[in-house]
Amino acid sequence: MRKPLTIITLSLVLLGLVGTITGTASAAKHASYTCDPTAEYFTACAVIKNHAQTFAAPGVLERTQPLTLVARNLLLCNAFSTVIPWEAQSPVLANNQGEALVGGSTCAGGAFIYEMRQLNEAHDFQSLIGFRVDNETEDQGCIISTYLDCVMGLELETGRDSKRVFTVTTRPLEIKIVNSLPHNLVRANGPYWSSALRATHSDNATTILPNHTGYTGALRAIKRTATYAAIYNVAYSATDTSYNGLSFAINVHVTPAGAHTGTCTPLRAPSWRTVHCSVEFSGLNTGLTIATVRMRS
Repeated sequence: MRKPLTIITLSLVLLGLVGTITGTASAAKHASYTCDPTAEYFTACAVIKNHAQTFAAPGVLERTQPLTLVARNLLLCNAFSTVIPWEAQSPVLANNQGEALVGGSTCAGGAFIYEMRQLNEAHDFQSLIGFRVDNETEDQGCIISTYLDCVMGLELETGRDSKRVFTVTTRPLEIKIVNSLPHNLVRANGPYWSSALRATHSDNATTILPNHTGYTGALRAIKRTATYAAIYNVAYSATDTSYNGLSFAINVHVTPAGAHTGTCTPLRAPSWRTVHCSVEFSGLNTGLTIATVRMRS
């Protein structure tokens, strides 16, 4: 039985790198690279399309972040093999494509591992994606980590060995909070994210003015349910006391398949003031999901 391509596989690949990478004259990274099917050592090629979206600002998604090569896993077929040629493009710029080639006698390897960082964020090795392009014991395909998704296309005709297209995407989750109350909303607790890689620069929802909208966002996990929670207080007013003491508790859940639930519950609402809060969803199951929270009287 063939093993699934999972984060466990990716971890094993990375753990095995120290003893398996062989530096050769034909091994190199390039700012731009196209696989050459006429090369003597051509075995398998990955065409990598970087369609990953990240938050550029509150409420703004863009394709701006490159994919950077961080590792290769090239396991030799036998003790007599000493060289595994490889070539790879790094970085693969946003909304562009690059290629990576592995050649020689690879029986249990032939994987390339790339990383993507969010804007202004430090390294986070949960944002990895792998491409297995040559392996006699397991299927070729994507090695999915936590926050980058990947789809492998049909094999391309080269007249030689395998060539596949791998398309990399993300699944952003945006929380959009619309304040239709006459007072400021102030975040008292949160935001609490689970199975989501928060983009701190996309958050302007600490205080939301009347008739304004606040945003916060994250990349949701590919294989696990992503959740968001926060509590907002209505700012105290000495002149309009009818909203004093009012709070809202927000909870949002989005499964890997895109199924979603959301609640917004008024807390300690004054009995003489009727308030409403709702959560509505829009977007794509495997792309951007928007949870719009509306607070009104």
